[in-house]
Amino acid sequence: MKDEGTLLLASRDEELVSRIRGLNGSLPLGVEAVDRGEEALARIGDARLLMLDDDLADLRGRSLIRTIRSARPDLKIVFTASDVSQDLEVEVRRSGAYFYLPKPVSLEIFRKVAAKAVEHESTRNRWKMR
Repeated sequence: MKDEGTLLLASRDEELVSRIRGLNGSLPLGVEAVDRGEEALARIGDARLLMLDDDLADLRGRSLIRTIRSARPDLKIVFTASDVSQDLEVEVRRSGAYFYLPKPVSLEIFRKVAAKAVEHESTRNRWKMR
């Protein structure tokens, strides 16, 4: 698949990072990984999509969503966590997450969500230019 920007993956889960990087070629995005929330905030400017894990080296991912939304309201956030509670899903969706994907992450579902997010953004940007 053609590289159409960057997927910023914010997670300290080495297995998740490895699995997402292993999708190389089947995602429309290149993958850049960070393990700290402050690094994610510093790099969201260039991201086309953010996969945000609740488990980061310096804080909980859920505490970043509103800050990211303020800085980049157009950025799609796919949130993931080991906590599969409905309360967490409701919390992160209300905060602005595009999609909630519990761990273990289904790579097939993630591929579809990533493609849809990129397609949605591309369509929205075409309409803005007219």
